[in-house]
Amino acid sequence: KAVVARGKARIFRDGHPLVYENALKELKGPEPRPGDLVTVVDGEDNVLGIGTFNPYSMFRVRLLCHAHEKLFEDLRGLDKEEDAVQTMIAKRVRLAQRRRLALQIPSSETNAYRLCNGEGDRLSGLVVDVLGPKHVVVSSSSLWCEIHKQSILAGIQQELGGGVELIWRSSEARLAQDGFNEVFDEEDAQEDAQEDDADASGGEGSDIVISELGFKYYANPTSGQKTGFYCDQRENREFFGKLVQPGARVADLCCFCGSFSMHAARAGAASVTAVDSSAAALELAARNAELNGDDFAQRISFVKDDVSKWMSKAQEEQHLFDVIVLDPPKLAPSRAKRAFDRAKTRYKKLNRAALELVKPGGILVTCTCSAAMTQSKEFVSLLQGTARDVGREITVIKVSGAATDHTLNPAYPEGEYLTAVFLVVD
Repeated sequence: KAVVARGKARIFRDGHPLVYENALKELKGPEPRPGDLVTVVDGEDNVLGIGTFNPYSMFRVRLLCHAHEKLFEDLRGLDKEEDAVQTMIAKRVRLAQRRRLALQIPSSETNAYRLCNGEGDRLSGLVVDVLGPKHVVVSSSSLWCEIHKQSILAGIQQELGGGVELIWRSSEARLAQDGFNEVFDEEDAQEDAQEDDADASGGEGSDIVISELGFKYYANPTSGQKTGFYCDQRENREFFGKLVQPGARVADLCCFCGSFSMHAARAGAASVTAVDSSAAALELAARNAELNGDDFAQRISFVKDDVSKWMSKAQEEQHLFDVIVLDPPKLAPSRAKRAFDRAKTRYKKLNRAALELVKPGGILVTCTCSAAMTQSKEFVSLLQGTARDVGREITVIKVSGAATDHTLNPAYPEGEYLTAVFLVVD
């Protein structure tokens, strides 16, 4: 048993999934091994839930099932730990599928989506993305997932059936923070990597074609970034496209796979300039444009450059745009004051330059994928101050987050990470 400290039980009764080190008072009974299932109780021995123990992580226990859930009784009746994990995964996946079906996902236009969103679907440290009709990427960022890998895969396969191919991907950086290297030696890690390569379809560099909102995209489930395709901006891309008027001049900054650019082109933009510092990203974006037809490839110009330098040159040449979208990579790794202040400075610099390139009455869509910035609730005020500094007036027409399949557990607001702000700039 894992006993939580006095005064800490309420948040776990409410459904919070993470028992931090300072919230754990003591362990009772035999010393659990990393990844073992433990029963979490309060100081009066009232059961709060079942979770996995990790002595090497800041998250001492990841609660995977709370005592108020029906699933809890199902798990308590199972003797073998691997059976309990497989049963839990299967039932969580079943519920996650039901939630996506309520969102009409998948659909005739979209077959790439997030099936399980970690804590949002009560599976802390585990993400499952569906890429097309066949490929399912299972992404692990926690030690318990690596220890229970086979039971997790069995539970997912149980629900999705034999017609899909499961591809296991591990987040090395997050696993290192979660104590992976304390449990698995280098030889174990190499063997796991070889198994993953053997399970992956076609090996590294094998692209598949997926669909989102009627567009086709190349995705790589084995070696692409994260799980092979970013589904989280789906609804923001769709709304962005509605703001582009025929004949508009559009800039897509930090364009990555070119999805915002293609929505602009479909809306009738006269020209779209897609800028990214990554040659690989631009190559992918250009291939995606070609995949969707000559009209897209002809309307979109791809430019390899640092976006700050590109915006500086555009301003010098007095270029103005009707619509700009700015979607930079993660700039705020944490809320630590020094790192966060540095990130705010970078956000201000980028958005200042973007604001100066928008025509009066034009649109700026600006994003942050940094959880620290999103959860600080400071992004909109940062934009307001930046606009004031350059003599522009902004009006917020919409603030949104990740796509609806990136579900949130209301007991875990820390799951929010993406903010997209849609502005009219005068």
